[in-house]
Amino acid sequence: MAGEPLPKYRYNQLSKARRTIRLLQILSGPGEPALCSLQEVDLSGKLPDSPPYRYHCLSYTWGDPLDQCLSSPANYRNMSSERDRYIHNIDGSAISVTENLIDALQQLSRNQHSSLQAGCRSVEELRPYWWIDAICINQEDIEERNNQVRMINKIYQGAQSVLIWLGKEDEHTEGALKVLNSLARVSSTLVKSQDGFRTFNTDSNQILTALKELRDDLGIHDVKLYDFLHYAAFLQRKWFSRIWVLQESFFSAATVVFCGYHEISWQAIQKSSRVLVQTRMDVLLKANASYAIQDSVDVDIVKLPSNRLSNQMIFGKLQRDSAEVLSLGQLLYYSRYFDATDPRDKVFAILGMWDFPRHSHEKTGRISISPDYKKKTATVYVEATTAAIQESRSLDTLSFVDGSTAKEYGLPSWVPNYSQGPEMYPLIQPSALILIPMANFEVPSRSKALDLPVQGFEVDEVEQTGPTYGKIMNEFMLQPLLQLLLTYSQRPYPSGESRCEAFCRTVIKDTFRERPAGVEALTAFPAFIMQRVREIMDQIANLEAYEPHQAEALEEVLQLTERTIFELSSRYSEEKVIPTLQRMEEMIETEEEEGSPAEQELEADRKDIEEAFRIAYFGRRLFRTVKGFFGITTQSVMNGDKVWILAGARLPFVLRTRTVNDERWEFIGETYVRGIMDGEATVDETPLKRICLV
Repeated sequence: MAGEPLPKYRYNQLSKARRTIRLLQILSGPGEPALCSLQEVDLSGKLPDSPPYRYHCLSYTWGDPLDQCLSSPANYRNMSSERDRYIHNIDGSAISVTENLIDALQQLSRNQHSSLQAGCRSVEELRPYWWIDAICINQEDIEERNNQVRMINKIYQGAQSVLIWLGKEDEHTEGALKVLNSLARVSSTLVKSQDGFRTFNTDSNQILTALKELRDDLGIHDVKLYDFLHYAAFLQRKWFSRIWVLQESFFSAATVVFCGYHEISWQAIQKSSRVLVQTRMDVLLKANASYAIQDSVDVDIVKLPSNRLSNQMIFGKLQRDSAEVLSLGQLLYYSRYFDATDPRDKVFAILGMWDFPRHSHEKTGRISISPDYKKKTATVYVEATTAAIQESRSLDTLSFVDGSTAKEYGLPSWVPNYSQGPEMYPLIQPSALILIPMANFEVPSRSKALDLPVQGFEVDEVEQTGPTYGKIMNEFMLQPLLQLLLTYSQRPYPSGESRCEAFCRTVIKDTFRERPAGVEALTAFPAFIMQRVREIMDQIANLEAYEPHQAEALEEVLQLTERTIFELSSRYSEEKVIPTLQRMEEMIETEEEEGSPAEQELEADRKDIEEAFRIAYFGRRLFRTVKGFFGITTQSVMNGDKVWILAGARLPFVLRTRTVNDERWEFIGETYVRGIMDGEATVDETPLKRICLV
């Protein structure tokens, strides 16, 4: 059928005065070329001649539904996302659609045929009405698209059910469903017993061992280890990462899921995803899938918060009947985990959930946002961020900025780039208090302004910065990190605690094993230093035979690192946070006693402190201020940047001046500064200065 010269279907203009939509009936049978009819329906039910409008919605992806990365060469087939297929309308015209939609329509035809065989007698059961965006909206009419997108929440609310089409079955489907159904049957009590801080060795030769242990702990012995790879491939189907599915599943009264011929329980998908996240199996699955594709894997990238394999957990958090009010800031945070072909849809696709009329009295006076595809991406993101600030009466949304916002779409520095997935874990804690009383916070009133007026006060200035996470973990640059502690003057730390302890707690944002860091974090920190030194030694041994010059250069790095460790361990000998060289040698020897109780205890400490460091430090770097505070912030920070506390913020921010008179500032990012996170720097008499973020 592709490429046939068929007369193009001509859409009539829908009424703007009423809530009018088009509904589709499928008239063809299974295996036949798709034949349909389109009818206009008034959702308000006010037109006396309106046909019955009990209908269903189809949720699907326009393009290839498969990720294909894990497909075997024999089964790999790239499906086009172009609308190069056609369905026939009953009037003899044709509507262009994508190949995946043709497959979905075939499944709907099979379902109708099954209803006929089951003896269904009503027309609605035999040939139900469907709302399918690609067909029922004139995609070439931007004004109609805008109006229909504004109504999508009403359209899905009014549907009898939503059918989710994940695409045709493939080589992974059978094994994946075995894992999914097994996880869904795991009792919540057993999951809770596994819930808690857990670190895995994600080295290629240890992943299957970790999966086997977790499988046995959960009691799903019928699952084979290779089935987990099938499950990962299943979860990487494009539907699970599509931004619009959040709203579609949110408003669905009943949900049916099809993967080819297989009907899947939506509840089973949600239950299995809960197990996946709570046991951290999602990290193992992503690492396992990554190694199946390539020999070398950046494990830190695997562990980023934007793990598509666990996206379904977000569906569980977004329930229409939940008592929790969904704020725009929350929805914008969730939207970053999903994909959108059009970056504006990262905002437009969540507006229906934000407008859900449970607490309409809370919306009075707030900034209004409507889908409008005539607007530029930057305009949409500015409006959404301003509205989120206005609604929350806080600057929490600014924490989404990762330091690279302005590089794309011409965004102001304070507006997050919602098109990008989160690459850093947030520094802000849900229980954190506003640092400056809310009485001093001025809610922005203009939704389209590129400048954000704020008020606050400057706390300090960045004097020296340390290396990035990648430099420390991959390029043997532990010494430049320790240098910030070594060159600290002999004055006391501003908060009164030990300089060494402040340093250690800062680089892990005072969090260890998902709890406020206690003495056990300081006890584990020497293992972090030992491992970095051990990696330098191992690399020198590897290079000596065939790259002697590189080995010599690295030997100098080792000597400088050991000299720094020696000086610090002598200076802070009572605290034992920085190990002596002798203690490091002992730990390295213990590491080589594989399987011994001492080695297992040391290994557990090392993994946990490295995980705490990764969560806090990835995408960031350490800095020291003029007053002597340690802090971490986005790695784009520079010497001379200023630490500010702003009204409406629950943590400090790093800003960079843009003008001589210090009235206009560039927003760099949120920051953890040891010693001022609980309001210590805030004094009632401190005068607040008005500035603009640009």
